[in-house]
Amino acid sequence: MRCFSLSKNIPKFQTYGSLIKNLRSKNMIIENETDAINLLKENGYYTLINRYKGDFYISNKSLFERDTSINDLYKYKLIETDFRNILFKYTIIFEQKLKESISYTLSKDIGIRTSDYLNPYNYRNKNKAKQITGFINKKIIDCHDDPVKYYKNHYNDIPPWVLVNNITLGQTRMLFSMFKFDQSDYVAQQLISPNKEIFSNNRNEREELIEFTRNIISIISDFRNTLAHGRRMVHFNSKTKLKYKSLKLFITPNVITKNEFYTDKLCTNDPFAFLVVLSITMKSTQLDNLIIQLKEWEKTNTGTINDKKLFTKFLSNSKIPQDFIQRLNNIPK
Repeated sequence: MRCFSLSKNIPKFQTYGSLIKNLRSKNMIIENETDAINLLKENGYYTLINRYKGDFYISNKSLFERDTSINDLYKYKLIETDFRNILFKYTIIFEQKLKESISYTLSKDIGIRTSDYLNPYNYRNKNKAKQITGFINKKIIDCHDDPVKYYKNHYNDIPPWVLVNNITLGQTRMLFSMFKFDQSDYVAQQLISPNKEIFSNNRNEREELIEFTRNIISIISDFRNTLAHGRRMVHFNSKTKLKYKSLKLFITPNVITKNEFYTDKLCTNDPFAFLVVLSITMKSTQLDNLIIQLKEWEKTNTGTINDKKLFTKFLSNSKIPQDFIQRLNNIPK
C-alpha cells in the first residue's frame, strides 16, 4: 500500500502496520499484532479508535491511559452497541404508542379526511400549523409507496392512522406540537398511563403535564435518532431539558434527588434522563422486562475485573449512575 494525501486537510492514508505503530506510540498495548490488525479490518480505524479514544486518553494529552489495550476499546464499543440495541427496541414501542394515540384523537376529534386533519385552522397557533400541515401534505404528495399510494389511488384520501404510521417520530412530534388542549391532554394521558391518577381537574396543572409530555417526546426522539443512526450515546445530550417540577410527579428521591438534578445536572437531558422518561411511559410489565435486560447487559459486561472497569467507565462517561438499575426499580409503576 502507498501513502498519499488528498489535501492538506485530510489525513494521510496509512497501512495497517503503520496504524499499529501509531497506536503503540500513544502508549496503547498491542499484545498480538495480527489480532489487532483483524480488529481494525473488521471495525475500521475510525469506528474503533477515533470514536472511542477520547474516553481512554489521559486528560489533555493524546496518550492512552496506562494499561489500555486495543481489546479494551473493542469491548467498550460492544458495551455501547448492546446498550443501544436494548433501548432502540423500546423507543419503537414508545413510537407506536404515541402514533396510535395521535391517530385516534385526530380521527375522533377532527376527522378522517385529509382536508380536515390537515386544515391548519383546526389547530392552535395557526401560522405554525400552516407550516407543519403544509410540510406533511407535501410528504403525502411525494410519497409513492404503499399503503399511502394505495389510499391515494383508491380513495383519493389518506386516513390519519395511515398517515401517522408513515411519517417519522420527529414529524409526529411536529404534529403533536400544534394540537389544542383536549387532543394534547388525551395523548399525554395515554403516554403516561401508569400515572394517570396525577391528572387533576386543574387546567394549569394539566397544561404543565402536556408540556412535560412534549419534553418527553422531544428527548426520546433525539435519542432515538442517535440510536437509529449508530451514533454514540456517550456524551450525547438532548436539545430539550426536563423540568424537575414536573419530573418529581413521576419519580421519588430514590430515582433522582433535587440536589443531583440541579447541582450535578443529572437527569436533565443526558442518557439517564432518556432512560427515566422512557421508563415513565412504560407499562409495569414493559419496565420489568427492560430492567431484566439491563441486568443481563450489566452481568455480561462485568465478568472480570477489567470488564467491570470498562463498564464503570462507560456509565460514568454516559452520566448514568452506577446504581442505575436500582434507581429504575424505584420508579412508581
